Amino acid sequence: GRTQAGDMDIKDTSDEIATELRMREAKTFETTEESKRDITIALNIWRRSLEAENKRLKEVLPVVRQRYEVLLKQRKTLKEKINKLRESLDLSTYTTKSDPDDNVRTANSFSLEVLEYSNVSTCSPMPSQVDPHL
Repeated sequence: GRTQAGDMDIKDTSDEIATELRMREAKTFETTEESKRDITIALNIWRRSLEAENKRLKEVLPVVRQRYEVLLKQRKTLKEKINKLRESLDLSTYTTKSDPDDNVRTANSFSLEVLEYSNVSTCSPMPSQVDPHL
């Protein structure tokens, strides 16, 4: 098995290819590890912001609920005053289309739902987005 000059060239070339492949593999691994690190960092930041959002919602919602109940009381008082006035003018009493109690139930279940989902989604409505003209 005498080695020809051409055989050496093939061996050298295959060694070069093997080395090149090993280097590429190492580079790919490095890049993958960097990507994993970046993703982990991004996920941690996202998780922290979700936790902060969740905490804020838990603080804000009771305040929103209280304000809502105050507004409902004011509405009831106003309705009573209007009706007294209408009676004195011999007009039929004023009735609202929707029962405020239904709204309270909706508001409360809304609050609870938001709390349940707030640690999953950042798309929960903020108090500023809750319709003030209820």
